[in-house]
Amino acid sequence: MTRSQLGRPVGAVGGETRERIIAATMRCVAQAGYSRATIREIARTADVTSASLYNYFPNKAELFKATGDEIEAIVLPRLRAAAARSDDTATRLDAVLDESKQLMRDFPHLAAFLQATRVQSTGQSGRTGPTYPGSKALRDVVTEIVEDARRR
Repeated sequence: MTRSQLGRPVGAVGGETRERIIAATMRCVAQAGYSRATIREIARTADVTSASLYNYFPNKAELFKATGDEIEAIVLPRLRAAAARSDDTATRLDAVLDESKQLMRDFPHLAAFLQATRVQSTGQSGRTGPTYPGSKALRDVVTEIVEDARRR
């Protein structure tokens, strides 16, 4: 795509553009890491201009947070649904692990993005527990399964 063609594609709606930007963020952070993933590269990967990207996200930190929020919105319901398929604790844990593998297949850049996010979060002082997307969802679901098993 030439520079004059960048921006919102003809017929695209804002929500689709936002989704492309978030997907591009996941991909770029997965490939380069948070600190080396630039707004320019993310915009290019999403087929928008940097100026267009800033219409959706005011800065890289907000874009990163929105990407994490989107991952949580996808991962948590799927892991909870997997855990709900059985009453047996071991079977529930197996189902959650199986769904985690399926998420990695459905979102090829997810594992690398989560690793890059983990490195970024670990470097920030004053935080406890997983603050990176996906991992919090997994921790929450496993905690729910364990607490449910204790109540039985």
